[in-house]
Amino acid sequence: MHPSIQIPKAEFEARAQELVKYLSTEGLSGAVLFDNYYVTYFTDFAFIPTERPIALAVNAQGERALFVPRLEIEHAQAEAALQEKRERLMLEWGMDPVPDEPTPEGKGRGAERAFSVRNYGMNTWGALFNPRQQLALITFADKVRQAHARMVAEGTEPEFATAVATYLAFGLNRLAVSACVLARWRSDNLSIERAFARQALPMIWDYGEANPFSGSRGEWDISLLLKVIKHTSRVSPMPAQATQSSVTQLPYPDAYLDAVLTDPPYYDNVPYSYLSDFFYV
Repeated sequence: MHPSIQIPKAEFEARAQELVKYLSTEGLSGAVLFDNYYVTYFTDFAFIPTERPIALAVNAQGERALFVPRLEIEHAQAEAALQEKRERLMLEWGMDPVPDEPTPEGKGRGAERAFSVRNYGMNTWGALFNPRQQLALITFADKVRQAHARMVAEGTEPEFATAVATYLAFGLNRLAVSACVLARWRSDNLSIERAFARQALPMIWDYGEANPFSGSRGEWDISLLLKVIKHTSRVSPMPAQATQSSVTQLPYPDAYLDAVLTDPPYYDNVPYSYLSDFFYV
C-alpha cells in the first residue's frame, strides 16, 4: 500500500475560509460555483459535469450549501460517509483502506493488453469502485477484522480465528467482483454479470450495480465458498509432492501414473499476476 496523499478536512475548511475572506474584502454577498474543479477544490466532492450539474453556494457569513440533483443526493451522502469512515480506518489500520496502487497500463502486445481501464482515467485499483461501493467494501472489510478480534477475545484458538477471517475475506473478494464499475447488467436474465467474465478487465460504459443485501446475484454470499470448504476438507490426507522438471525427463517409470492432468501453457495470453492484484490490494 502506497503512502496516502488524501487531503485532510482541515485543508478544505481553510480553503473555504479563504474564499469567505475574499468575498468580504471585495464586498460581495456570496458566490455560486458551477465548475467541477472549483467544487472539488473547496469540498472534495468530485463529479462529472456532463452527467449532472452541481453547484456550491457560499455567502459572506461562511454558510455553504451543495446543490445536487435528487438523483445525486445518495452519491453526495455516500461521498461524505466514505470520507469519514476512510479517515477513521486510516488511523486504525495505518494505511488507506481504499486501494491506491496503480492499475496496469495496458500497453504493448503482451498480457497487459487485457486491460483498458487506464485509457479512461481509472489509474488506481480504488478507481474501479464508485464511492458507494468503496464505502460498502471497506465496511465489510472492517467487520471481518472485528470478527477476528472478537473471536480471539472470546477465547477462540488464534489459528482457527485466522482461518475463519480468511474465508470471510474470500467472501469479500467475491462481493468485490460484483460491486465494482466493471460489472454489467444482463437484460436477458435480469441480473448482474460480474467482472472477470473473461480473463481481462475491460472498460464498461454502462455498468450495473448490485445491492449486497438484495437476495439476488451479486449480493454478499458465501454459500458457494462453504461448499468448496466442505469438499476440500474431504481430500485425502496423503501429502502431495511437487517437483520442477522437464516433461520429457520425468522421474517416474513407464505406466507409473494412473492419470495425467495438464494446464495449457498460456504463455503471456492471460495476465494472471495482474488480475490477482484486483483481490490482493
